[in-house]
Parts: sequence; C-alpha cells; structure tokens
Amino acid sequence: MKVGLDMHIEQKNWKESARGASNLSELYLLLGDVVSAKHFGEQSVVFADRSGDDFSKKTRNARLADVYCQVGKLNDAYELF
Repeated sequence: MKVGLDMHIEQKNWKESARGASNLSELYLLLGDVVSAKHFGEQSVVFADRSGDDFSKKTRNARLADVYCQVGKLNDAYELF
C-alpha cells in the first residue's frame, strides 16, 4: 500500500494519493498504531485539498476526525466534522 501511495505522489495524482493515505491511516488505526494513523490521515487531507475534489475532501476530513477521536483530540475532530 505504501509503494502505491508513493507512486501516486510521484505522479502527482492527488485524488488517488488522498485515497491511499486514507487507507493506510485506517489500517494503522486498526493495528493500534495511532501515531502512523494520524500521520497518514493528515497526509490524506493535504492530498485531498490538492486534488480539488469536494467528495475526497469531505471523506478524508472524516477519516482524520475519526483518528483524532481515537487519540483523544476531540476538539480537533469536532472542527473536521
């Protein structure tokens, strides 16, 4: 998954980069690695913003908000929802 993300970033395919980073964020969250989940969640939001795709922006913000909830950053999560 990480190799795929790196390829999308290299190609400047921001929508797919956002999706890949979001998927990695979810995976790391499920594995209990909240630091990596937060990192990739934040990356997914940056890539979604670059993509200009509104649906991608909303879904990536929701994913990051979920990660923030899991790490106890409820105010940050609230701002994203």
